[in-house]
Amino acid sequence: MNHIALSSDQVNYLVFRYLKESGFDHSAWVFNEESKASQLGFKEPDIRNGELVKVIQEGLQLRDLTLHSRSDGRTIGCNVPVQLIGTHQCDAPSTPNSNEENMLANDNENERVNQRSSPEVELTKVNDADIRHESIAQEVILYEKESKRNIQNIDTLHREQSGGELNDLKNNQNDNSDDMEIDVPVSPPSPALIVNKNTLSPLYAPPVSQSVPTKKPLSSRTSPMTNTIVHKLESLNHILLKVPGEELVSFSWKPNEDVLATGGQDGILRIWHIPDFSERLQEPKKIEYPPWLNEIDTTQAAFITWLDWHPTQDDLIACSYFNGLSTVYKINSGLLHRKLEEHRASTLKIKWSPKGFRVLTASCDKNVICWDRDGQAMRFAEVHKDTVTDVAWKDDRIFASCSNDKKIFLWDFKIKERPTMEFAGHDDEVFSIKWDPTKNYLASCSKDGKCKIWSEGNHAPLQTLQTKDGPITCAEWHPKSNDNETLLLTTSQNSGVVRIWSALEGICLRDFSPHKLHINAIEFCSNGQYFATGSADNHLHIIDAKTYKIRESHFLGNDIMSIKWNHNCTKIAATLHNGTIYIIKAFSNE
Repeated sequence: MNHIALSSDQVNYLVFRYLKESGFDHSAWVFNEESKASQLGFKEPDIRNGELVKVIQEGLQLRDLTLHSRSDGRTIGCNVPVQLIGTHQCDAPSTPNSNEENMLANDNENERVNQRSSPEVELTKVNDADIRHESIAQEVILYEKESKRNIQNIDTLHREQSGGELNDLKNNQNDNSDDMEIDVPVSPPSPALIVNKNTLSPLYAPPVSQSVPTKKPLSSRTSPMTNTIVHKLESLNHILLKVPGEELVSFSWKPNEDVLATGGQDGILRIWHIPDFSERLQEPKKIEYPPWLNEIDTTQAAFITWLDWHPTQDDLIACSYFNGLSTVYKINSGLLHRKLEEHRASTLKIKWSPKGFRVLTASCDKNVICWDRDGQAMRFAEVHKDTVTDVAWKDDRIFASCSNDKKIFLWDFKIKERPTMEFAGHDDEVFSIKWDPTKNYLASCSKDGKCKIWSEGNHAPLQTLQTKDGPITCAEWHPKSNDNETLLLTTSQNSGVVRIWSALEGICLRDFSPHKLHINAIEFCSNGQYFATGSADNHLHIIDAKTYKIRESHFLGNDIMSIKWNHNCTKIAATLHNGTIYIIKAFSNE
C-alpha cells in the first residue's frame, strides 16, 4: 500500500501561500513570523498557484468516491454536493436493493464517526477514478487496523520509564541520531510531549491537559558519545507557562530580575515572577489592554506582537499591537503610561534606545516612528516601499531599519527628512538586522538565504555569508568579540547546521550539525560562554562557545520558535509553536 508523507511543514507552507495569493498580506506576515513557513526550504516554482485549494478539491473528490461507492464497482446516484464542512446527507433514491441502502447508511455513519474522531493519519494514494472500489474499502480497513496499532504504540510509549526502554522511544520518533539520548517522561506524560498517534513523530498539536507533576529528584543521563547531559522535563528543572485557550507569542525578560513579561492573542500583558525551580509558580500579574483599544473594529485588535522592557526604569515596559497601536505601561501600578497611536497598520516591533530616551516602532504601513519620553511622535520620511520588519539602535541617536522591500536604511533622529545611508544588495525580503558589540558593523538576514555585513560609510556590503546546504535563517554576534580580536558571528541553517564565522573576513571557522531539522532561534548568554539553539526537531541545546560541544539538551515536544536567556545565564525561556512557554534551568547538573 502506497503512502503520502504529510508533514506540518508542508501544510504550513501551503497555508502561507494561500494567504499571500489571496491578498491577506498582514495575516500572511503574522503567520510566517510564527511558523517560519518561508524558511522551510520549499521553492515557489515547484508549487502550483492555488495548490491548497486544489489539494482540498482532490480530497473532496476522494470523499465523494468513498461515500458513493458500491462493493460491486458501481456508484450510487446522489445530487447533493460533498462539502468540506458538515456531514453529507445523501439524496439517493430508494431502490429495491436493500443492500445498497444499507451500504449507503453505513458509509454515511462512518463519515460521521470519522468527523467526530478526526485522527491524524497518513493519507493513502488513490490513482484514478476507475480503480476497483472494493480495493478502496480494503484500504480503509487497513487504515483502521494501522491506526489501532499506532494508538497502542502511543499507549506503550506513555507507559515507558526512562532507562531501559529509551531506545524504543528513539525508534518510535524516527530519530536516528547518534549523538544524544532523550529521557522519557514518566506517567503522566509531560504536557510538552506531543506525539502524532499514527506516525509517532512530533507535530504541531494542542497541548494535552495539564496536571501538576509529582516532584522527583532531577535525573540526568550522560551520552557516552558526546558527554552531553540530557534531561527529562521534570518539576525541578523546568517551569511551564500556559494560559488555557490562549497562545503566548511574545515575551521579554526583565533586565536584572527573573521576571518574564508575556503577551498573546488576548491582548493581556502578564508579568510572571519566575521562582527557583523547587518553588511553586505564582499566578501572573495581569494588565488588561486599555478600553480605547475596543474602539478598533478588528478581530485581532488586542494581539500583542512585541514586548520590550525599559533598559533603566524597571517599572516600564513597551508593547506593540497588531492593530497598529503601541503602549507603555507602569508595571507596579498596572496603569497606562503612554499610548502611541500614529501607525495606520499593524505594528510589528517596538524597541527602546540603549539609554531609554526614545522608543522606535516598525509597522506594516511602511513607516518607522520615533517616540520621545513625552510620547511625542517623530515620523521619518516614508522611503521604504513595503512592510518595515525590524529596527536596531546603534546608540540613542542613530538606528537602522529593514524592510520587505529588500533594503536597509540608517537614520539619525535629528534628520527626519531622509536616511543618512542606504544599504541595497539583498535579493529578497530582509527580516532581521543586528549591530555587533562595537556598534560599527551591522548584520542582516534575508529570505534570499544570505547574511550580509555592512558598515557605516560603505554602501556595498563588506562580506556576504552564504552556504550551499541551505539558507541562513538567523544570525547572532558573539557578545564579547571586539575589534581587537575576531568578530565572531554565529549563523544557523534550514538544514540544522550551525556555523561560526570570522565576520569581517567572511571565513567559516567551524560548522557542526546539532539539529536534524531547521533551526528557528539562536542566542548567546550575556557572558558569551554558551549559546542556545532551538529547532523544529523539538530540541533545545546549550552549546559551549569554545569547544562547540553540546553541554545540555532538552526535549520540549514541540517546535521551538524563539529563545532568550535571563540576566545571569541561569534560565532560558523558550516559546513553542503550540503557544506555551517553557522556562529551562540551565546547567541543572551543577
